[in-house]
Amino acid sequence: MARTALWRVRRAALWLCAALLACALAGAAVPVRAAAPAQAVDPDDALLFDLRIQGLQLGGGVRAYDTAAGLCLNLPDLIDGLKIALTFAADGQSVDGWAFEESRRIRIDRVAGAVQLAGGTARLDPRTIWDAPGGWCVRAADLERWLDLAFDVDLPGAVIGVRTTGRLPIEAALKRSARAERLRATASGPAVPARQVALPYRLWRTPAIDANISFTADRPAPGRMGWQSRYELFAAGEVARMSADMRLISDQKAMPQALRLRLFRADPAGRLLGPLRATQIELGDVVSPSTPLTVQATPGRGIALSNRPLGLNARRDLIDFAGPMPVGWDVELYRNGELLRSETGAASGRYEFRDVELRLGLNDFELVQYGPQGQVRRQRRTLNIGAQVPGRANAGGRRCWSRTGAT
Repeated sequence: MARTALWRVRRAALWLCAALLACALAGAAVPVRAAAPAQAVDPDDALLFDLRIQGLQLGGGVRAYDTAAGLCLNLPDLIDGLKIALTFAADGQSVDGWAFEESRRIRIDRVAGAVQLAGGTARLDPRTIWDAPGGWCVRAADLERWLDLAFDVDLPGAVIGVRTTGRLPIEAALKRSARAERLRATASGPAVPARQVALPYRLWRTPAIDANISFTADRPAPGRMGWQSRYELFAAGEVARMSADMRLISDQKAMPQALRLRLFRADPAGRLLGPLRATQIELGDVVSPSTPLTVQATPGRGIALSNRPLGLNARRDLIDFAGPMPVGWDVELYRNGELLRSETGAASGRYEFRDVELRLGLNDFELVQYGPQGQVRRQRRTLNIGAQVPGRANAGGRRCWSRTGAT
């Protein structure tokens, strides 16, 4: 009985050793399966599309591929065209950054199979990303959802239109560049000299007359009629080798009420009155010269002499604006909401706006710097020139400076 039990134990041990040996042999015979390669597109199937937004050309084109999951776009080309602040990791398995606004963070991790957006984390569909020459090829439908925009694909015309509810930074940058180009064209265009015609003075030149005459009739009482008539005459000509202008107005009964007469002569070369070298002389109803910071114009009857250059209305103060600017940024200078100067992508790393004119009254300057991925930096400076500005009691002028960060 003991021998039978011992024989059964030996037989079970032999069967167990045989089973273990068979498993070892089977494992050695079957090779280990390699990991499945990532899905990739065929480089010969690449299509080159123009990327446009409202008729504006963006970048140098976008490569696209027609995959089994739908149209996919080359991500590096799209980043370059739309100026998206996304950066590939060193291993090429993830992308991190933000799109159009610094608050809209995006991280795409192929190893973890997830995409992190500003609103949370979502699972990455295996059919979303394809390997392509030069980087990833991402399905267009997913890009629309991640970037909050829409693509209008025109296959016959090889054009991809970009639609969005707001304005993309690249769109605003292109329009700023167009405005800057217009400013440069206006500033650097050839100056066309004004045509000058020399007309010698005469003892008498028949004046040109402009008349404004009005008649009014009313009935103040039954059986009675009332009449009113007024006129205003303007005349300009030459008398005694001097220019003359006249203004005559009447009362409501057509009787002369006021007469203003001015005789004057001007010479840009300053050859009037001999050694005085006057440029202008006036007799009659004249207005004295003025400057915006000191003297106000005063009308009256008398004589006015001046040797100031003709066409010099007033003395203007100037101000300079200069500072650092990252390469690739744009900067615009506004005064009271009006665009004055603009620089686009200065390679020197600085912006300079020299000899900016200061006007009498409030000068509200604003410097706006635009980054290539949507950054905005604002600086404001306010100068109040002149103590006699209506409604402003700051006699010494007001200067202030403020700076704001990205918006």
